[in-house]
Amino acid sequence: MDHTVLLRSDGRAVACGYVYYNQSNIPALDTGVTYAQVSAGNSYTVLLRSDGHVVTCGSNAYGQCSIPALGEGLLYTQVSAGANHVVLLRSDGHAVACGRNDKGQCNVPELETGVSYTQVSAGGSHTVFLRSDGRAVACGSNSAGQCTVPALEQGVSYIQVSAGTEHTVLLRSDGRVVAFGQSRYGQCSVPPLKCWSDLFSCRSRRVDYISDLRASAPPS
Repeated sequence: MDHTVLLRSDGRAVACGYVYYNQSNIPALDTGVTYAQVSAGNSYTVLLRSDGHVVTCGSNAYGQCSIPALGEGLLYTQVSAGANHVVLLRSDGHAVACGRNDKGQCNVPELETGVSYTQVSAGGSHTVFLRSDGRAVACGSNSAGQCTVPALEQGVSYIQVSAGTEHTVLLRSDGRVVAFGQSRYGQCSVPPLKCWSDLFSCRSRRVDYISDLRASAPPS
């Protein structure tokens, strides 16, 4: 990535970094509207507004800034920018995607009746979705196994998903984390849950539950 976008506590967004494609030129907001979420891709930026609409800036080489229009009564509730594609979660629990689709990363899996999507995450050339039944599904490139979601034991569900460039990280309801895909830099070598005294300056603290995770791109 060539730029950074940040969300401020007052609902405004700011960006820094490369500006050749205008990826750091944040669109102005209407009166009474704030930004609720921001996400940076390769030379483009996606921003979710408090009114449920999405705006973009930067490169549109693959159509990644051509956000699908919403039907009447629908809003966007989450956005995620991948390398050159965007995945968006709608208020009706369906997901849509736009941008580069050479590996099928924009081919959103169909849902069964009564099931919805609750979270989405776009990676390099793949996309990961969390379903309301606690399952995770993926589409796009599986060159490193990043779309091969591990099966769950009975009584356990997935509660958070995050897609990196060629790897995927999933948080389970029991606090455990699984990671799979490209691990050239050790990005799938999840540290064991044990006493991290060097991090917490404690003598006997035991970490046995992880509550948040993010996957990122390897160094270029």
